[in-house]
Parts: sequence; C-alpha cells; structure tokens
Amino acid sequence: MGKNKKDSVAATAMVKQTKYRFLTIFVCVFLSLVAVLTVTLGTISAHKSRNAVAKYNGQTMDTEVASFFASYYKYRFMSALSASGVVGVEDSPGFWNKKGDDGETYGDQLRAGVEEYIKQVLVANYLYDNYTNLTSTDRKKISEACEELLTYRANGKKDEFNKLVSDYGFSYSSLCEASMMLYKASMAERVIYGVDGSNVKNFPTLAESYLKKYSHVYLIFIRTESKFVYENGNRVMGDGGEYLTEPLTDEEKADREKVISEMRDAISALESGVGASMSEEMFFTYQAAHDEGDEDMYADGYYFHESSAFTYEFASALGEVVDKSLNMKVGEYGEVVLDFGVCFIYKDVPTTAAYASGLNEACFTDFYSDASAYLFNETVLSLSKDAKIKDKFFNIDIVNMPYNHEYLPKF
Repeated sequence: MGKNKKDSVAATAMVKQTKYRFLTIFVCVFLSLVAVLTVTLGTISAHKSRNAVAKYNGQTMDTEVASFFASYYKYRFMSALSASGVVGVEDSPGFWNKKGDDGETYGDQLRAGVEEYIKQVLVANYLYDNYTNLTSTDRKKISEACEELLTYRANGKKDEFNKLVSDYGFSYSSLCEASMMLYKASMAERVIYGVDGSNVKNFPTLAESYLKKYSHVYLIFIRTESKFVYENGNRVMGDGGEYLTEPLTDEEKADREKVISEMRDAISALESGVGASMSEEMFFTYQAAHDEGDEDMYADGYYFHESSAFTYEFASALGEVVDKSLNMKVGEYGEVVLDFGVCFIYKDVPTTAAYASGLNEACFTDFYSDASAYLFNETVLSLSKDAKIKDKFFNIDIVNMPYNHEYLPKF
C-alpha cells in the first residue's frame, strides 16, 4: 500500500514536472514571439515615421499617400472656387498665379489648404482609432473599393494602374492605404456622435454649447394694409394653400399705426432714457394683443441658425427678419419693415435644452446632425494645430500635379 502510494506520488510529481516543463517552454517561446513581434512592429513604426511627410499622435502619411490627398484636395478646391463665383478656374500656371480677393494667389491658397486638409485627415484618423477599430466588413468595403478602381481603370493590372497614376505621385499600394485613411476620416464623426448626431443627446454639455450658437427671438407681426379672414375663430385658407386676407379699414389702419408708434417709442426710450422703455413684460403684452404671427411659437419663440433647415425655409419668405435676428445682441429689441407691415423682434438667451423640449420642434429638426458636424469640426480644427508637416512634404509639387477626380474610392 505504501509502495503504491509512493509510486502514485512519484507519478503525480512526474506529471507536474512535465506540465511545468511544457509551461516553461511555452512561456519562453511566447515571450520570444512577443519580442520578435515588438521588434518588427517597432521597426515598421520607425520606418513609417522616418518616411512620414506629415504626422499626428502616431498617424502618419508618406509622400505617396500625401500626394493622393493633395491631388484630391486640388479637385475639391477648384470645384469650391467655381461654386463661389470665381471666374476662369482652370488648372494652369496663369490661374494659380492670379490673386484672389484676399490678395493671396490661388496657388498659395491651394498650398495652405492642402496642408490643413492633410492635418485634418490625420486628426480624424486618430479620433477614429481612439473610439473603435475597423471591422472585417469595413476592411472588405475598403478593399472592394480599391479593387473596383483597379478593375475598371486598369483591367485589374497593378503595373498598368501605377502608370496611369504616376503623374499624381501615388501608386496602387498607396491608394489602398489612402483609401483606408479616407474611410476612417469620413466615418469618425459618426463613430463619435452617432448616425445623424443621435449620440449628441448623450453629451448635454456639448449640446448646450451648440444651442448657444442659435438666435432665440420672439416676433410680433403687425399687418398695415390687410388682415386675415377668420371663420369660427380660424384663419380661412384659399385654394392655393395661402391664408386669405382682406383690406383694413381706415380706422383699423390708424389703430395699428398707433401701436407701431408706441412700440417704436418704447424701443427708442431704451437708448434715450426718455419715456417708457421697452421691457420683456411690455413686449409680451403687445404680442398677446396685436401679433398676427404663429401662436404656436408664443411658448418659447423662434430659434434661428445659419445651418438650420427651418431657418433656411423661414428666410426664403422673410429673409430680412432672419438676418436681423442673427445680427442682434441678446437683450436687444429691433424692427424690420416688411411689404405687408412691420415685425418687431426681441432677442433672448436660448432656453436650456430647448432642442429637446418639444415647444419649438420645427426649429430643431436637424439640431443633432448639425451639432454633430459642428462639434466634430471644432475638435478636428483644434487638434490639427498640433499636427506636424515635415520639410520634405514641400517637395510635393501641388500646383503642377494634376487634380484627381477619377481615381477615388467609392465606399
């Protein structure tokens, strides 16, 4: 019995010794693989850093990748110039030596724009990598986009493709790398703030900071030549979808002119100190008694922003009111004379979380998507100041390289 026990213990010890020996060998092999991998990755990283013409926090671009983005930006820049009304935009030395309204040549504007664009692409890639990683689906999408270009532009032959793009300064391999960076840059905003800015609601402080960019105003419309036709307390709408009006009587005109005069005097009194000055209470009293605008907007007024779809639609009919509202200071009162009467304006600070209150739903249909674009752009612009452009970047002849609108991946 004792011998069997000793044999059993010995066998167990041998098993343990074998296990420990295997574990030791495994650890040694694993550590050696890690060491090799670390050296390899370090070598690759050092190589990329040495060859980089631009970099930011581990993100780099070599000459070929930067050339891809430079040629693409040149196409976008020329398109933007034409859209802005610049006449005679063409890819020629003569045009690039012409001076724009700011006194700089278009060539100098192009160079500065390319530098900033490349910095922003690097920053956007950094942000993407900090929030997520490319999935197998993402990589497949990027790969297929590159292969599609190769197939349709060069019959699937890399050598032929490289000849076609040689004047742009890049190759098929650098196109693939640039495509990955372009994809990440285009997706970074969505990764952070969600589709159409749906995640902005999770960043209330940021949402409030964007809300402060809005002009929050209350409006009083007083018609001076006609009035709306009412039936059973509701405005009557014509066959064309417009509200029907009828001429004011002389007495009605006189009453309205008196109200307009009183409001003008009250607003003037704020500056002169003579007479009863306009106040919030007085403004809202006049609004309740004399406004012929949208009663649904009484609760919290209107919100205007240059990027807002609601503002664009409102401005298509009453552009003067929008312009005045955007340019007024908080606490100010203003007036706009219209072809049908007068609009008085009071500008207030935005109400906290107005975009989510439901009181002004029409004003905020695209608030989250606009906020997302604004916040992401501000972040990229802020961080791009720390991106580095190396001297060898300036060896890229941006002005004389062709603009690229043919060899672009479609994701």
